[in-house]
Amino acid sequence: MIKNSFLSLWLGLCISASAQDLERINFHSEFEANYFNNVDEVLGRLLMADPDASDFDLRELTEKLTGYIQGLESKRSKFKRQEDFISFIFYKTHRKFLKRYTPYTSFRTLSKSGAYDCLSATSLYSYLFHALDIEHTIVETSYHIYIIANADNNPILLESTDPIYGYVKDKKEIQQRLAEINGKNAPANDQYNFVTAVNEDISFTELIGLQYYNSAVDAFNSQSYSISIEQLSKGLIFRNNPRLIEFALVVAQGIMQDEHLDQQLILSYFTRFLELFHGNAALASR
Repeated sequence: MIKNSFLSLWLGLCISASAQDLERINFHSEFEANYFNNVDEVLGRLLMADPDASDFDLRELTEKLTGYIQGLESKRSKFKRQEDFISFIFYKTHRKFLKRYTPYTSFRTLSKSGAYDCLSATSLYSYLFHALDIEHTIVETSYHIYIIANADNNPILLESTDPIYGYVKDKKEIQQRLAEINGKNAPANDQYNFVTAVNEDISFTELIGLQYYNSAVDAFNSQSYSISIEQLSKGLIFRNNPRLIEFALVVAQGIMQDEHLDQQLILSYFTRFLELFHGNAALASR
């Protein structure tokens, strides 16, 4: 049977997969194709995982954030301590840009409507901190992502999804909050429970990969398998780790278990899997 033979093939492929071939990528828009390897355009790359992103969106967001950053910079001198300036940024940004929590929210959606999740909101804060030369670390865990900012050599925990208590400077409270975050090793409700655990610092570039990963998960949940495969393949270029590889296996298993798919369609999906995940080119944009 096609399903059984491809399961064996895919298990071996996931173990050995270590590279992507950019020439095999299907870009969903001209905007994405223009910014995919454009390392100088950070906002464009944060937007491009959303198929609806456009140059108009980029211009609009660039203008909005440029003015906002200038306004923040003009107030920096009013704060004697770095931690107070960071607190000001955290709460002001939440009030201005982050309106309602919505899972699997793209960075474009955040910029257009104010809907956000921990990834899109953390991406916004990290972008602002980079622009303002505020040292910080982005930490990805199995089911969350947050920032540790450096305020005069003192750590500040920033949880973007908590508009009231998301700024934490007390060291004992930081330890308690991190223990809660790290202790959450199972998903909510009936979601898939990943075997691969994550708790590591990531780069700003890797946030781009996670934008694609979120999009791939959202597409998979709606049984849009083709979109999920394409988005995941792009995400792996920017953020290649065992968890994303495990999700690729989840997608493969989901396809095989979907009784509404005929054998020919299953074959076409797995042919695309082989094209995308069995290249020989070195990983880009790490």
